[in-house]
Amino acid sequence: MLPGGYTSPERFVKTAYQKTHIPLPKNRIEAVMAVFHLMESVSIPKGVIITERNTYDYTQYAALMNTHT
Repeated sequence: MLPGGYTSPERFVKTAYQKTHIPLPKNRIEAVMAVFHLMESVSIPKGVIITERNTYDYTQYAALMNTHT
């Protein structure tokens, strides 16, 4: 069973697993969309993780850069 938590190692394992099971993109647009979907699957909604300092850990934004263009 895959980890389903919000720690960095759990999110890394989930993304690595999902990456090996997505169809090979046919073009750059599909590749970009696939990466954004992978990133969204491990984002942390605000309010889910409350720290010891009574603040939130959450995903503020996601960015992607294509180094081949």
